[in-house]
Amino acid sequence: MSDVASVDSEVRTVLEAMRVGVLLVDAPGTIVWANSMYFETTGRTPELLGRDYREFRDEEGTWSRPIRDAVGSALRDGRSSAFPSVRTRYPSPSPRATHVDIDVRAVRAEGLGRPARAMVLLQDVTDRVTEGRRASLFYEAFRSSTNPMQLTDASGIMIDVNPAFEKNYGYSRQECIGRRPNLVRSRHTPPEIYDRMWVDLTDPSKGFWSGEIFNRDRHGHERPVLLTITAVRAIGGETTNYLGVAVDLTEQRSWELRSAHADKLASLGQLAAGVAHEINTPLANVMLVAESLRRRTSDPWVHSRLSTMTEQIDAAARIVRGLLDFARREEPHVTEVDLRTVGH
Repeated sequence: MSDVASVDSEVRTVLEAMRVGVLLVDAPGTIVWANSMYFETTGRTPELLGRDYREFRDEEGTWSRPIRDAVGSALRDGRSSAFPSVRTRYPSPSPRATHVDIDVRAVRAEGLGRPARAMVLLQDVTDRVTEGRRASLFYEAFRSSTNPMQLTDASGIMIDVNPAFEKNYGYSRQECIGRRPNLVRSRHTPPEIYDRMWVDLTDPSKGFWSGEIFNRDRHGHERPVLLTITAVRAIGGETTNYLGVAVDLTEQRSWELRSAHADKLASLGQLAAGVAHEINTPLANVMLVAESLRRRTSDPWVHSRLSTMTEQIDAAARIVRGLLDFARREEPHVTEVDLRTVGH
């Protein structure tokens, strides 16, 4: 292990203190030294020291074919290579997939025309890759949402809108970027609501606002929406962005109006049934009296007046039956009809 001893102690101290994994390969291809961060990051053991790097034939990771070729190129030609976000899976201390940035560099010795060693620098970037994937997933959700969404900077200038925003309001993404959300503001929304909104959004203990307002599309059509805005804050607590999500309430409001109308009709039907009942009873009594009088007299004049009375009672009874039919009205339904029998 004379090669290990030949690594200058001062240089080794510096490399050991680095927060990246460092591995040295000598000119013949022997792994002569690695710092503790290399072992910590890769999960490998010092048993790899003294072995030829070409013995490792990983399908992926730090000793995949491209990495081995890069080490060989550094030893032969002094060429450096970089491999960002290399996916690898190490066996210990616990098997897990990681991502590392790998730099392969040539180390030249003074007085030698060719590289004396190759240095492999390795840094775990799993957290960075994971955060990048989360950001990508969030953006896909942002773009795919069926609800209009807008993202502004800390000053309230729109920096992005999703396709649903473009579809609902008729403004293209390019038209929105650089403008304020009042592009779709309706004059039917009281200014006090917006004042309250910004008080809540800028309150460090809140940073959130939700409420019903009206928005206007580029053609002037207005629609009720449930708008929810959340302040996006950095780790230090400062607000970097605002994310707004608008749920269109047009269909819900239409349903509520239809439901309220149906409730009114139901109440009117109940009232009609009650009125019909109250009127029907005295009408029946009057009809009984008229029929009784008709049987008790043969006077033509009286019979004529009683006939007029019963005709009017029948007319009133038809009105009562109409009220009862209205009170018992059923929902229309579709049924099959033989057109050949219609009118016969």
